[in-house]
Amino acid sequence: MRKVSIIILLLVISLGWFACKKSKNSTPTPDPVIARGMTAKINGVPWTADLSTMSYFSFGNYLEVYGYDTTGKTIELRITNFKTRGTFSVPQANDSIVYATDFAYFVDKVNATAGTIAIQAVTDTSVGGTFSFTATGVTVTEGTFNWNY
Repeated sequence: MRKVSIIILLLVISLGWFACKKSKNSTPTPDPVIARGMTAKINGVPWTADLSTMSYFSFGNYLEVYGYDTTGKTIELRITNFKTRGTFSVPQANDSIVYATDFAYFVDKVNATAGTIAIQAVTDTSVGGTFSFTATGVTVTEGTFNWNY
């Protein structure tokens, strides 16, 4: 009887061993490589911020990234919880996007009425992702950003 019990126990253990599926690679997907700076298509026309004039403001989990081109076109991303990967709708809470057509910024700015900011790459010193939005008179697509904070 004892031999039968041992054989049954070994059989149950071996069935459990083979029934367990090994998980696939549990290594997280690496962050995408996003070029430093900010780019987009504004009403279908490629736009690139001048790296020498880009700036930011950061406080706790809040980040503002400003990109300006040489003609004064400006895109400002305002991101709450910017250290959290994910896609966030704008405008919502403190997340928003602002577009302006001249360096004065406060003169000709419009706020995004709909859009998204996707945080895709986060380190201890930089954040990057994509964005798109619509505002009065402007549609911005294929936006990317990567900036140190």
